[in-house]
Amino acid sequence: MKRQMRLILAGLALVYNLIPLSAAVAGNGKEANKYFTNISQKQLAQADKSPLERPSLAKSNKQPLTPESIQASVVKIQAGCKAEVYWANNKKTYYVRAGSSGSGFFVSRDGKIATNAHVIDMSQKLDKCLQYLFEDFVIQLAGDYNFKLKELDRDDLKYFVENSQPTNIKYIQTVSLSNGRELPFKTIVSGLPGTAKDVAVIKIDVKNAPVLKLTDYNNVKVLDSVIVAGYPGLPDNIDNSKYPIASFTDGKVSAKKYFNGFPVLQISAPVTHGNSGGPVINNQGQVIGIVAFASEASGFNFAVPSNTIMQFLRQAGITNKDQVASR
Repeated sequence: MKRQMRLILAGLALVYNLIPLSAAVAGNGKEANKYFTNISQKQLAQADKSPLERPSLAKSNKQPLTPESIQASVVKIQAGCKAEVYWANNKKTYYVRAGSSGSGFFVSRDGKIATNAHVIDMSQKLDKCLQYLFEDFVIQLAGDYNFKLKELDRDDLKYFVENSQPTNIKYIQTVSLSNGRELPFKTIVSGLPGTAKDVAVIKIDVKNAPVLKLTDYNNVKVLDSVIVAGYPGLPDNIDNSKYPIASFTDGKVSAKKYFNGFPVLQISAPVTHGNSGGPVINNQGQVIGIVAFASEASGFNFAVPSNTIMQFLRQAGITNKDQVASR
């Protein structure tokens, strides 16, 4: 407990600067996908017939894939932490949560998944996650006591830290599959969040996963048609089905550009919070990139190219030769 409090105190200066941010950065189950916005935003029951175990997944793909067949290949990823904080002044326990929600897709049949580094960032930096938990606690206090966050000074924040007691801290590292299963993941390799190498490879314990195959980025042409698959953040009353349902949007390749000297792919397909890490797919059902960031202007959405992703797959020992998503 004392160590946890010291970690929060150590990050107090950082938290003070973060307080004016909205609750989308911490708490209430909302996404902390700040890299996206800055550039622009209990084990579940297993289905009787798991898409990961159907024999048809082993068939070759000579025809373009459909959204229905891609569904099982695309996953929802959550990374972060949650805790309970007791506040003696009003004898109330606050339930705080921080983290991010994003997308990913299978790149090997043994359960390896490609996504963005910023999607899993909270699972790599647990001290930062505790700092965001504190932010969520202060935001909830502000609602109960009707004070404005911008009026707080450092003495106020210090008082909150010294008089709060975080307990039952749990770290969240889960992948949700389209068949309703929710499994923990481990990180294999991770790049630098918020850059043109914003890529990570994680792994879950499954067999015969429906893989999507990457293609050579050099063959991508401007105005090629694309589909983006992923799990955009939605209110609970909209996305409350038993099984996660991926969303699909379409568009064109708008341009092939560079970000700090590294290639990025500009696309017109609409994306939003939660799409980060989702595959950008061409008409042949091949992945040409993963959604990484967007600007505030409509139509200025960017993806990390497939060739950059392949660099990380090679580091993880993945060849990505066999595409086994069903038609």
